[in-house]
Amino acid sequence: MVKIKKIEKGEKTKVDEVKEEKASPRYEREETAPANSILKKNVNLFFMVFVMIILIIGVIYVLLYQSTLKGITVGAKQSNQDLTSCSAQLENTQNNLDAAWTRLNQSEKDVKTYDQIYEKKEGELQETSEELDETKQSLVDATTRLTTTENLYNEAKSKSDELQDKLTSAQEEIADQKAEINRLEKKITCLKGKTDSEEGDC
Repeated sequence: MVKIKKIEKGEKTKVDEVKEEKASPRYEREETAPANSILKKNVNLFFMVFVMIILIIGVIYVLLYQSTLKGITVGAKQSNQDLTSCSAQLENTQNNLDAAWTRLNQSEKDVKTYDQIYEKKEGELQETSEELDETKQSLVDATTRLTTTENLYNEAKSKSDELQDKLTSAQEEIADQKAEINRLEKKITCLKGKTDSEEGDC
């Protein structure tokens, strides 16, 4: 037979000792120590992975930043060159514009001068036209007078020719009469020295 030991009041059994041992802080520390160690390892591993991810992201960001910065630098350099070229072209265009503006002002002055010259020449042309009209009228009058004079001259010449013909005829007649007078004078002279019987010789 199994003997059952009588537990007296106040006496601790093995079960009570185990319960007390589990309830003690030391048992709790020993029981939670492995769990805390695993958790700490997990936290450290997670922290390392997180740090590595951060580092990788940082490296990628730096590389991207450098690449982007390089592109931006190249673009900025190209933009600066383009800006310099545009500035030079703008300055050249401005110079050309100033030159064109100067030429335009000079052209306006020339146009005003030409307008003044044109107005002056137009006035002179008007005066010349009036003088030409007067000259034409004078020429017409002179032509009329010349025609009248020519008619008078032709008429006078015709009369002169007629008179000349009459004069020539008169001169011939006078010459004939003079010859007749001379003949008669000679005959008279001859008759004066002759007798009646000798008059037939004269």
